[in-house]
Amino acid sequence: MRLVPVLAVLSWCCAWLSAQEAPPHVVLILADDLGWTDLSTGRTNGGNGSPYHRTPNLDQLAAAGTCFTDAYSNGPNCAPSRAALWSGQWASRTGVYTVGGGNRGKAEFRKLEAATNQTALASGSATLAEAMKAAGYVTAHFGKWHLGDQVDGESPTDQGFDHQVGGDRRGGVGKLGNFADEVGALPIPGMSANGKAGQFVADRLTDDAIRWLAGVEQAPAFCCVSHYSVHTPIQAPAADLEATPAAPQGSRHRNRRYAAMLKNLDDNVGRVLDFLAAAEDPLRAGHKMIENTVIVFTSDNGGLGGYRNAGVGSAPEVTEQSPLRSGKGSLHEGGVRVPFIVRWDDRVAPGGVDATPTQLFDLYPTLVAVAGGAVPDGHAVDGVDLSSRWRSADAAVSDRPLFWHFPGYLEASSRKGTWRTTPVSVVREGQLKAMFFYETRSWVLYDLAADINESKDLSEARPADLARLASTLCGWLDRTEALMPRDLDGGEVARPAAPQ
Repeated sequence: MRLVPVLAVLSWCCAWLSAQEAPPHVVLILADDLGWTDLSTGRTNGGNGSPYHRTPNLDQLAAAGTCFTDAYSNGPNCAPSRAALWSGQWASRTGVYTVGGGNRGKAEFRKLEAATNQTALASGSATLAEAMKAAGYVTAHFGKWHLGDQVDGESPTDQGFDHQVGGDRRGGVGKLGNFADEVGALPIPGMSANGKAGQFVADRLTDDAIRWLAGVEQAPAFCCVSHYSVHTPIQAPAADLEATPAAPQGSRHRNRRYAAMLKNLDDNVGRVLDFLAAAEDPLRAGHKMIENTVIVFTSDNGGLGGYRNAGVGSAPEVTEQSPLRSGKGSLHEGGVRVPFIVRWDDRVAPGGVDATPTQLFDLYPTLVAVAGGAVPDGHAVDGVDLSSRWRSADAAVSDRPLFWHFPGYLEASSRKGTWRTTPVSVVREGQLKAMFFYETRSWVLYDLAADINESKDLSEARPADLARLASTLCGWLDRTEALMPRDLDGGEVARPAAPQ
């Protein structure tokens, strides 16, 4: 008579233990060129959310998780950030410093020659996807890759992903734009005519990602949805544009088409969240997937705009990063500071705001730790594991410096010879940030706590602080054997020296 309830209790206990031990699914949603101030929420950006842009799903995600306000990309444009994300390594290891080549803009305006640059992640890289796969995950990548083609053995499925849609060396959707043709085919590898005529790329990527997630069985899923939005061309479905009003007079953000494209991105994030909330977890009977899914949302670099506030004329102004200085292509804050949201129910605090400095390549060791895996033997990872900090704001984090090295040029206007960046190396330590410009052999120093706009150079007022940060940066450049730009005669320029 007492046997049935005892068995029921034992069954419940086994189910509870299974639920506790089940590894989490991981969904990484990566936006393209989304700026730090572009979301309507102020949680991700120190209260500097957009009063014009409408991003209710991302706002909800931010409220349900923890936002890292001092999160950075590993480069000022797409490819180096993605190479760092998937390898966990500095550009000095991957050789991917920029998109294409570093000699951008007219030669007559360049005072130096860029260092040699790789345009693809080497096939021998031990990627985050491979580490997740070794931990027992099924893996899939949807969308922008920008690190090599399948024909060269450098596509997502060559680098640890079981499944891919999209994923070639191109940085955008190309001249054909974001819309499918009359039979539903899109100009992206892996996207056959299985959608609707005229369908928008971000909508199709989300369809394909949800379809794949719905088919996952008996293994935890690692899914990356790597959107081409909100990269140029700035386009949006007609319904999204119609639903987006014109910006109010005096608005910091005022590009209606960009706002509509961002609305579409936000809607597609919402679709993924809705699916996870409704779907049964294949690993935990009686549970929904979202209950045990790590959801990360971030961007590969800053937004395309903000150059007027940096004194750079004739650059495209799609969005605006104030109070940050400049935008995509710059090593000032507007080019590298990005939104970063982590949701993991019952593990990551809802409504949390964390100012711990982090860079995208920290996701490699952090997600591997969350998955219960290990970094592959012999693979050096430069990012740090922040999984304990995700779980607790009281967890100690080492006060490590952040570094960037960009030995090339990104033009603002080829006609006028203005630049988003010239060759530069950067270090942030605490709230201080030092930059060394190779053309002029000069240092600048900023206090981000007092001057997030980087408008006041403190290099003369605080020489001891500059000397300390410069020494840290010079030591890092030496240790990583970072390539230097070259002079016009072909010789490598001298490495920076700490000011005396």
